[in-house]
Amino acid sequence: GKVDRARLPEPPRVRPDGPPAPAAPVATVAEGGAAAVVREIWQEVLRLDDIGPDEDLFDLGGHSLTITAIAARIRKRLGVEVPLDVFFDTPTLTGVSDAVDELQQTAADSEAVRKSGDE
Repeated sequence: GKVDRARLPEPPRVRPDGPPAPAAPVATVAEGGAAAVVREIWQEVLRLDDIGPDEDLFDLGGHSLTITAIAARIRKRLGVEVPLDVFFDTPTLTGVSDAVDELQQTAADSEAVRKSGDE
């Protein structure tokens, strides 16, 4: 009489009580690079197929544990530590992607300075 949960189909990905994703977003997330990886991570963690660049993380059902999971995946895949306050200050896909780009650039600049000092 028990349900075999392993055999059940994946539940449909639906947005929490918010509006549907815009059909044609005004702004777009740059394809490729960090922005594409950040978008993929958001889609995995939030279990949504299409996330617009200006949609708010919290409107999509995000919360503190979601932010921690996203930050951990960004650290693992992109090698940068995103401070958690970034998600609260700029809770959009574009805002977080921009912060990741800045962190990567800062890390690259620091590495270049370190290497030039070794010579």
